[in-house]
Amino acid sequence: MQAILNDVAHALATMVPIYAPSTYSGVPTALAQLDLIEGKFLRGAQVFRTKHGNELRRLTVQRRDMLSAISILESARISFRKPDDRQKRGIAAD
Repeated sequence: MQAILNDVAHALATMVPIYAPSTYSGVPTALAQLDLIEGKFLRGAQVFRTKHGNELRRLTVQRRDMLSAISILESARISFRKPDDRQKRGIAAD
């Protein structure tokens, strides 16, 4: 389950800014796209490890950004529902 959450977070990061507290001020700061591409999410997307090994915690997103991402995914008819048994076996559902 944690691997799935890590993958979903990585996919969402292409559409939604991910924020982590600044080391200096503690104010949430958006992670750079290059860092998101080169790094990876861990522990069910609770931690982000940069290419250089820095681990960022207390990750957040803005609700309005998530709502926009959900709308995009719905418009593209992307479904995250669990396939029924017929779909798993390659049989078309009615």
